[in-house]
Amino acid sequence: TPRRTREEDVYEDLCYVTLRVNEVPAAAPTAPLEKRDYCIKELIETEKNYIEALNMITRDFMRPLKDVLTPEENEIIFKHIKELAETHTGFHADLHKACVSSQHLKISDCFLRWKEKFIVYGDYCSNLPKAQEQIDELCSKKQLVNQCVLNCQQKANDGKFKLRDLLSVPMQRVLKYHLLLKELMKNTAEGHEDHHGLEKALQSMLDLAHYINEVKRDNETLQIIADIQASITDVDLPQNMELKDYGRLLKDGELKIKSHDDNNKIKNRYIFIFDRMMLMCKSTKGEQYIYKSALALCDYRLENAPANARMATRYYWYLVHVENRTAYTMYAKTEEMKKKWIEAIEKAMDNINPSVAKYTDHQFIMHTFKVPTYCADCNKLLPG
Repeated sequence: TPRRTREEDVYEDLCYVTLRVNEVPAAAPTAPLEKRDYCIKELIETEKNYIEALNMITRDFMRPLKDVLTPEENEIIFKHIKELAETHTGFHADLHKACVSSQHLKISDCFLRWKEKFIVYGDYCSNLPKAQEQIDELCSKKQLVNQCVLNCQQKANDGKFKLRDLLSVPMQRVLKYHLLLKELMKNTAEGHEDHHGLEKALQSMLDLAHYINEVKRDNETLQIIADIQASITDVDLPQNMELKDYGRLLKDGELKIKSHDDNNKIKNRYIFIFDRMMLMCKSTKGEQYIYKSALALCDYRLENAPANARMATRYYWYLVHVENRTAYTMYAKTEEMKKKWIEAIEKAMDNINPSVAKYTDHQFIMHTFKVPTYCADCNKLLPG
């Protein structure tokens, strides 16, 4: 097996219990049922250990550190920890009930019932790098905080785990549910009363994992976009608009550009392609840029250079205004680079005005949902 990461080691040590099949009290005479009972026991035992890990973070770190952290620092480092402990205590109680035959509750019901509460993991996992950075920064700059964190680590687990590593346990846990369910499904006969339910629960947890990963990715992208905006001087955007309002960053890099209404001068420009806009800047020192212009990509179309082009550089194409008001010639250094730039521009144009839309009477508008939202058609979470 591939080498486990440090975070996985911490997760395994805190949550994982190595169970032997013969330990399962409800083992039935047939092997598949034995294995199924083993899977259920593994799920419930690891859930119990996970709750203990959350309680340990609250008891041995959050409370003692309250006196040396500002409320803002405390909120960043321990965001959602108490809420997760409460959620999983309820989830574990339901899992326990589902194992008692007198209850009309199935394992699958527990996952479907609690999925809504698990959505908070999107925010938790996105905030995790920020929480870990905050710990590192405080420990390196403030001797009192550093000593307090070391004392807490020593008291909680003899210094075996660092606080920054313990905070990764919730992310490890939530992304393991679909794996645990997959294993349980594998050992559940098709005729079993919960087989269909487990299938739904598995899809539900896969959907959740996909959503969490996309939220994380989007938050990383937002940080990159914020850094880009901070590096551009004189950026001229409409009132109350920021770069992040123009969609995802699809590509950036150096290009030579000729504006057809600018005396045909070829200029070096640093280009950022977002879903809704192409930003043209001039590079200065050390990844700093001066804003030059911005094109709304919905107002332009792409035209490739003729195949028989005999120019100083053949690797060029045109960006032409849809009403032919103006045009730009764009030059790349190689055929491969040209291909990648054209792909990025085409992708941006398709994201704003999907090519499949012309077969419908729908009009598509890029929109940011402020809260986690489900697709009205497939009932899955909109990722990101």
